[in-house]
Amino acid sequence: MILFVSALLPIKRPQIALEVCAELVRRGADVQLWMAGDGSLRLELEELSAKLGLSQHARWLGHQRNPQLQYGSADLFLHTTLGDAFGNVLVEAMACGLPVVASRSGAAPELVVDRESGILVSPGPAEIEELANAVQYVMADCGRYQAMAASAVKQAGNFTLERCIKAMLVVYEELMGAVKQRQ
Repeated sequence: MILFVSALLPIKRPQIALEVCAELVRRGADVQLWMAGDGSLRLELEELSAKLGLSQHARWLGHQRNPQLQYGSADLFLHTTLGDAFGNVLVEAMACGLPVVASRSGAAPELVVDRESGILVSPGPAEIEELANAVQYVMADCGRYQAMAASAVKQAGNFTLERCIKAMLVVYEELMGAVKQRQ
């Protein structure tokens, strides 16, 4: 069970998730892709899903106000967005014990520890194949999967509200100290 949670907008590249699922199906993987989200691409994506032969593999969940139930039911989180400043869904998924397979973009490299809490794949011409490889790598070994799931929970703990506030206060204090030194 692969979970994709995002607005269905061009910058989020939800079609990549469908293409990864299609690649996994072509390889003979028993995979389900849950697409949670809504947006301007919804109808186009449903058509692409049918064209790719994913009627038995893709499930459309629509917008989810509280996707925790989906996180708890999934095995892996797939993130294909380019340029997110901070991916809340990545931290939420990891906090629920989901290893992440993500495109190496935006804040993903800061949030996901590659080969520990998930796998990061560089965007480009081979991205779909490499994302599919990463999904299979994570899921192929139970021990590896469990280690990544535990690491994901631990990594998510670095991004609690309290820790973020403390880090921001440190930055403000350093800036205020620099201002006072100039005066």
